[in-house]
Formats: sequence, structure tokens, C-alpha cells
Amino acid sequence: MESLRGHFEEELNQEGEVLIAGQTFLRTNILRELAPEAYEITFNGWLDERKEQLLEKADSILANYDNHQRFEQLAIAYRGGGMAPFVGAGMSFTSGFPLWTRFLLELCDESHVQIPDLEQLLEEGKYEDAAQLLHDDLGPALFNENVQAAFARERNPSGPLVYLPKLFPKASILTTNFDGLIEQVFEESDDDDQGIDRVVSGHNLDEVLRQMAGGTRVLVKLHGDCRQGSRPSPTEN
Repeated sequence: MESLRGHFEEELNQEGEVLIAGQTFLRTNILRELAPEAYEITFNGWLDERKEQLLEKADSILANYDNHQRFEQLAIAYRGGGMAPFVGAGMSFTSGFPLWTRFLLELCDESHVQIPDLEQLLEEGKYEDAAQLLHDDLGPALFNENVQAAFARERNPSGPLVYLPKLFPKASILTTNFDGLIEQVFEESDDDDQGIDRVVSGHNLDEVLRQMAGGTRVLVKLHGDCRQGSRPSPTEN
């Protein structure tokens, strides 16, 4: 809920700053400091309005292509605890990490690989081949050094990622991402019962399946971790 306050305040401040005695003040600052109760009432009203808007949008989407039936099946699987979210690069992008395509194109400048050759592979959706091309040219040490430099930086989680502990408090998670944002949002969760029991590499799928079958909450990093070396085969999600 707190993560939505930023959106609320951004919308409220779009109405313009308030001029008082030649000084300008943000509307949210005035409301929060001078009338905290009114601030909370306004925020809660904004939440209700936002909820209604999102429900109307969801109904519109579900009305297309027989999505209602698919959604009902998805809801049954969710309630039964039979879902494991798959997290791709788009979930980390809002927190300031680059998408894989951009990272590869920037890394291309440090290699002998020709940009048109790399772009052709990316346009064809061959992200693994594109990464392997750069990996082979740069060598594993330099390639992994660049991965670590790009994805091991500290970031404040934002966007849909922050809802994972609430939506999937006990589920295992699969990700193609190298960064540590998923671990961070679970560690910072207010609920002590939420969390990841183990972080494992996707290099050993037999061990991954054994852990999941035993009820362990596992974060499966399919392509490794930026802090421990990675193999060059993520997909763009």
C-alpha cells in the first residue's frame, strides 16, 4: 500500500505548486504537514477510485478473446498454491536496471563484434546467440565483469516487483534476471513468514526440482547471479 503513495502524490502535485508569500510549496507537503487526517482521507479516496478504474480496465481486457475462462483457471491455480511466477527483465527495469537488449548493445562497443551482426540476432529474437557471440569474443572473465558492473548496483525496488511478497508469499520464483532485487523485496517484507528459503542456480535443474518438490521456497536464477558469475543466456522478457 505504501508503494502507491508515490503515485498518489505525483498525481496530486500535477495540479501545480501553491504560492504562499512568494514561496512555492508542493500540495502534498502542505496537506501532509498541516492536515494529516485530511491527507489520509484523500489518499484512501484515491485508492478506492484507482481500484475501481483498474477493475473496469480488467473487465475490458477479460471481455476479449474469451479471457474470462482463462482467468478463472488462473485464479483456481493461484488459490490452490499451484503457481510460480516467472520474472523477467521488465520487472527490474522500473528500478533502474537495463533491459538485456540495451546491455548487449552497449557491451558491443567493447568487443570486436560488428553492431549489425548483433542487431540482426536481436531482431530475430536470438538473445542467447547474441550474448554467446559477445561472451566468446570478450572471454568469460570480461563478460562477467560487465554483467556484475551493470546488475550488481544497489537500487530501490519499485514497480510491480514490490508486490511479489504479497501476491506470492510462499511460492517458488523463477527468474532470468541477474540482479538481487527479488531477494531484497522479500527480505524487506513486513511479514516475517514471507521469504525465500534458498537461492539456487538454474544450472542444476535436478536439484531445483528436488528442492521445490520438498516444499522449499526457492528462487531459481536460471542464468546465474551477477555476483557469482553468469552464463550468457538470458531471454528478453
